[in-house]
Amino acid sequence: MASSQELIDELRRRASIFTSLDNSDDSDLADTGIDFAAGFAPGVGTALAFRDFERARRDGDKLGMLLSGIGATPGVGGIARGVNMTRMADKMTAAEKAWATRMAKVARNKGVQHREALRNGETIVEEVTPPPARVIISPEELYGKVGVQVQGDRSKANSVVRALRGIPVEGGVKLEGGPQYAQLALENNPGGAWASMRGAAQGKQNQFNRAAELTGREPIGVYSAMSSDGVNFSTPVAEAMIKQLRVLKPNKNAVVTADREIKRLAPEFVGLQSQEALDQLLGRGGFPMEGAGQVRKALVDTLRKAEYEYQGFPVYDDIIDAVTEADLKNVPLGASGYTAFRAIPNAKLIEKGSVKTPHASYDTVIPGEYIGGLQKSVPPEIMFPKIYERQRALGRNPFRIHRSLQTNNQDFEEFDQQWLDNIMSYLRKSGE
Repeated sequence: MASSQELIDELRRRASIFTSLDNSDDSDLADTGIDFAAGFAPGVGTALAFRDFERARRDGDKLGMLLSGIGATPGVGGIARGVNMTRMADKMTAAEKAWATRMAKVARNKGVQHREALRNGETIVEEVTPPPARVIISPEELYGKVGVQVQGDRSKANSVVRALRGIPVEGGVKLEGGPQYAQLALENNPGGAWASMRGAAQGKQNQFNRAAELTGREPIGVYSAMSSDGVNFSTPVAEAMIKQLRVLKPNKNAVVTADREIKRLAPEFVGLQSQEALDQLLGRGGFPMEGAGQVRKALVDTLRKAEYEYQGFPVYDDIIDAVTEADLKNVPLGASGYTAFRAIPNAKLIEKGSVKTPHASYDTVIPGEYIGGLQKSVPPEIMFPKIYERQRALGRNPFRIHRSLQTNNQDFEEFDQQWLDNIMSYLRKSGE
């Protein structure tokens, strides 16, 4: 029978992140071993415990890391069953006892057990057609122009999500971008470059007009990455949640509670169990597109919470992983240059009805032409150095700068010799 110390060593061997425990008192950890994995239904421990490990790690909760690590480590259940539990109560605080009790309750939840029984396969994301090769450009090709930051989510394009970790997604969920929208627009929407709602699109077009008028330079729209959850406004995440709910079985009372919370944020929401829910979220079937994004965001921001995941609702992280462009999964907020397009000053916006293949999330297309993107994204303060310098002078942190540039429709960056020297120096130092 394995000792507590052997269990700790095994956890450390299998999960490198456990090295964060190296400075702890191993004797105390050994004394607080617990048969936590044994409390889980088959397959449930791994699914939930990695996320709890991360939460515990961020909170500095070493006991929480140990308990969740047991649940997250394949094959450790048998070892864990041999750990002495008799001294557990003396070593746990009230908060730690409450945490352990809650996790055991989660593992017994019928909705969680049903979801995890299904959630035991592959994520399937099919390409609609072979994607066109990404055009790689160098900063020299942007020299002499003027850049306007165009913020967008990180979602893939030209793909359909068919299953999420084995959970089927009825009818699939179409992915339209994201950063690749401008690239695909060359074939699908000639003359179009970026999709948004009418008001935001007009504001961005006005910004292109202003940049060209004040500098006399050709305006370039430069993609800048939103946060990883920036995709919550567009259709894929909400659609995937609704379609998974058709096969999952969360507790009915939890569904009622979730509906109530969503409606506090979006009173017009028809409800998770309504046959019209998907139509409303997609702005179709008599429901307006205007405002649908806010309903989608309210739904996703609610259902992504641990309290709902712990009752058998869809796993938000599974969806984000499936819909996010691989090259952008780990880039920081505002990472820039993955996509760029040539804007057209004073051009008329393209209405959804006149677009060959419209973006399901938005009703308006900004005219322009895709020109390519940098090999890898660069920090926003490298792509837009003078803008960031002005913003920092106002006392704003990176998040507030990002938010300001998303809404003010004023700033632009002249890609002059100083800019070129700066970005080339950065790329050389970073090995690009």
